[in-house]
Amino acid sequence: TIADSYFTSTSNSLGAFTGTMVLNSAAVKPVIENCKLTGSIVSGKGYVGGMAGGASYGEVISNCHMYNSTIIGTGDNVGGIVGNAGSTSIETYIRLCSVNGGSVSGVNKVGGIIGCGVELSKTKISACCNYGTSVTATTRYAGGILGEDGHCYSCFVTAEVTAPKNKGPFAGYGNH
Repeated sequence: TIADSYFTSTSNSLGAFTGTMVLNSAAVKPVIENCKLTGSIVSGKGYVGGMAGGASYGEVISNCHMYNSTIIGTGDNVGGIVGNAGSTSIETYIRLCSVNGGSVSGVNKVGGIIGCGVELSKTKISACCNYGTSVTATTRYAGGILGEDGHCYSCFVTAEVTAPKNKGPFAGYGNH
């Protein structure tokens, strides 16, 4: 658990638990699980998330929760759990995660759970919920669960989503 903390960066790839998850070998995939962020602020450029800024090579983020926190990006790919997740060749899984209260905001590709899934068929989001965490994109692609590209399974949203164009309760663009 990380509580009542402040993280800031003028660069890309910022998260309360890790900036970017890195795959060191095909046999050992990075995992973030059973984490909680509460009453905190995470503020960076792009690729900003409550847990991780980026996860792109087959990682798993499981049973992670953000409560009453503020996630701010001055660029693209901003999410309550992870800013950017997925790869063109390996599946990435985000499951059993939730955001509750607070807000997520950025320029483009902003989501309550994930900002951008990179590859539609390779980013899997299952059993994730957004309970009233507002999501705002200043240009486009804002969604209660995901900003752009990914597969959502059994997800739930009760949140306000704001963007000039390409916004939706679940995804701003590319949700199946």
